Amino acid sequence: MCKCVVCNEEGYRINTKKFPKNFCSYKCYEEWSKFNKEPNCSCSVCGIKMYLKPSRLKRVKNGITCSQKCANLLKTQYMLGDKNHQFGLIGDLNSSFKDSDLVTNSGYLLEFCPEHPYPHDKSNNTTRVLKHRLEIERHSDLFDVLYFKVINGIKFLKPEYDVHHINENKQDNDINNLQILTRSEHTTLHNKNNNNKIGVVKSTNIGEGCDANPEINN
Repeated sequence: MCKCVVCNEEGYRINTKKFPKNFCSYKCYEEWSKFNKEPNCSCSVCGIKMYLKPSRLKRVKNGITCSQKCANLLKTQYMLGDKNHQFGLIGDLNSSFKDSDLVTNSGYLLEFCPEHPYPHDKSNNTTRVLKHRLEIERHSDLFDVLYFKVINGIKFLKPEYDVHHINENKQDNDINNLQILTRSEHTTLHNKNNNNKIGVVKSTNIGEGCDANPEINN
């Protein structure tokens, strides 16, 4: 019975037209050839000498690698900075951009809004803004002007103010469900609501229906 010299598989179907009988597949034969035939190239990462089929050498674009580990290292090298074809492209300019609303870890909706002065995460130059804040800005005429900062003739909700969802549904951004509060007011309101939900109902008949001393009764 034949046994593959690469993966040790047994009982495979022999196909000597494509690869020698000591290999279960052409993939294993090609892997064996890398380090057992006369070298014609070297790994772009570790520099080890190896053999690669000439037709495959012609298709290589970013360098030759001897293993998956080296391939991953090479990929990180040519995808860094301006070597990445999407370097500096954010929002709808990036091919991985999703136009639909995203949801934060806290359950709030994020909307694509480039050039907004107060994005959700300034650390990575994001183009997403919390949707409930945008709804407040779109209906700014319904609220006191002191809540807003005017930039180039456009009203933007000041960062020091929070937006509260009255029915506590974080994704219900109907303008009638939104309320502008200071950070402290918002915290106090949620603490009060949480305290009202948590409590213990005491029974007037303490001990009723409870066998306090089962051993004595037995």
